[in-house]
Amino acid sequence: MGGRMIYSLKISITFILLVTLIGCNTNNNNNSLEDDKHVELTEISTSELDQSPSNQVKRRLSKHDGITSINAVNTSKTLIIAIEFHHNKRFNLTDLRKKYKKEIEKIVPNLDVELSTDKKLVFELDELEKKIEDNSITPKKLMKKVKQLTKLMKEQT
Repeated sequence: MGGRMIYSLKISITFILLVTLIGCNTNNNNNSLEDDKHVELTEISTSELDQSPSNQVKRRLSKHDGITSINAVNTSKTLIIAIEFHHNKRFNLTDLRKKYKKEIEKIVPNLDVELSTDKKLVFELDELEKKIEDNSITPKKLMKKVKQLTKLMKEQT
């Protein structure tokens, strides 16, 4: 009788664990769908520095699931993008970077495209976007900063 009771207890505990795990999994999926729909991006408009390629790319990428944040800045020659993904999508970062870089190169074929998922680049581009929006950076300084960030991105890969 003791063996039967232990077996029954094991079955009950297993059942409770399964129900709990399934319940948690369902809640996580609902949350991730809500998070996938909200993308943080700022479209930059300034008369001195044309950021229309960056804005165009941001709008296009914001339609993809799993992206939570997009920062992009461009000069007349280079476009730098930093993307943050929802934590569920972070397992395929290499494939996603390649896929989105090809897509972006089709949108802006006349610019050199650099794409990163590094958090430091997200922060750096966010700061740079704010300076452009506030007109507190000159075209020359922007070009220098973009070259600096491009070099940093290439060193990390």
